[in-house]
Amino acid sequence: MYSRPRRLFLAMASAALLGMSTVASASAQTVFTITATADSTGVGYTATQAYTFVITSGASFASNGNDYFNSSESFWAEYDTGDDQLVTSLGGTGLSGTYTRPTAIWNELDVHSSYMTLRTGPDDFDGAFGVTRLDTADLHSFYTRIDSGISFTPSATYVEPFGPSGYFSNYTGSYSAGGYVDLRDTAGTHTYFTITNLSISAAAIPEPSTYAALAGLAGLGLAMLRRRRAA
Repeated sequence: MYSRPRRLFLAMASAALLGMSTVASASAQTVFTITATADSTGVGYTATQAYTFVITSGASFASNGNDYFNSSESFWAEYDTGDDQLVTSLGGTGLSGTYTRPTAIWNELDVHSSYMTLRTGPDDFDGAFGVTRLDTADLHSFYTRIDSGISFTPSATYVEPFGPSGYFSNYTGSYSAGGYVDLRDTAGTHTYFTITNLSISAAAIPEPSTYAALAGLAGLGLAMLRRRRAA
């Protein structure tokens, strides 16, 4: 039988975990994980070797004047720092560095019934955004087109693409896909990869209250441990 202090600790821990799960389910990002093989050897890559590219969305995306929707196409655009973030991170085994939101942005997500494209990078000639090839050369843009293995139903009206009830919640899963990834560096050269798989998933975003709950739980545990040792 547990002692009273331990029962209290376990009860508070359960409450904190329940609160954290509630917070997590209320806010989620969409994660696109693309597996692709290098078309050639060079600039840090080996031909036919598989690499992953992981694009993470924002948890929400408010419509702006550049978005448009009809029965054949759903298009979301981030062209200004005043827009919500369409892309919040870009990484994977095929890239290095840390994504930094460009001041001049050119981020697009375009969904048709038989394919989707996603582009991220600065809207200038040779700007960079913190992400590099494996040889550490700065990227100017990341572009991918997934054109087989998954079919979409474009929305004719605006739908927020992210979060638990967003557009891509209907397409979570792993798909044997086709298409390509294009990495363009700041010198204007391109490196291509052939897509073999696409995974769409959701990732919860811990909010400040979650960290506060964790800190409080840790503090309580430490205080109880000290009291027990003093006794």
